[in-house]
Amino acid sequence: MELVDIYNENMLKTDIVKDRGEELLQGEYHLSIHLWIISNKKILIQKRSINKKICPNIWSIVTGGVVSGETAEQACTRECFEELGVKITNKKIIRNMKRQYDFVNIYLTNQMPNIEEIIIDPQEVQEFKIVNINTFEQMIQDGEIIESIIEEYYKYIKPIVIGE
Repeated sequence: MELVDIYNENMLKTDIVKDRGEELLQGEYHLSIHLWIISNKKILIQKRSINKKICPNIWSIVTGGVVSGETAEQACTRECFEELGVKITNKKIIRNMKRQYDFVNIYLTNQMPNIEEIIIDPQEVQEFKIVNINTFEQMIQDGEIIESIIEEYYKYIKPIVIGE
């Protein structure tokens, strides 16, 4: 059982804690993180494990939920280590995005790990690769990228990356 803190529509923490799988009521939100690892216009992406309940076998970035008592930044560090076995130390928050049932803290780092440093957790990730922007955008067109990150890529990430 994984517990999450519940926030109101203004992203203020309430006194409510729920099980991650428990249905949220209207006006209740939890926190999530997305971590974009991008360096020299190359993006580290990972294919979600076939065992994942949500969107198995599709390409994504590091994503995850913030557990009760944890900050979004702590969750970002934890999720990256759980999924890829690497510790990212120089990430910055780019944006906070409100969705139907969560607030997503979007992080960006240019700390690209060496391939040999990456140790994937097969329960989370089945493979990873580093692709250039054109390949990533072609994967979006081909329906290979998880839908939940596409809008934020075009709105928030691409302008930063192209502006480098």
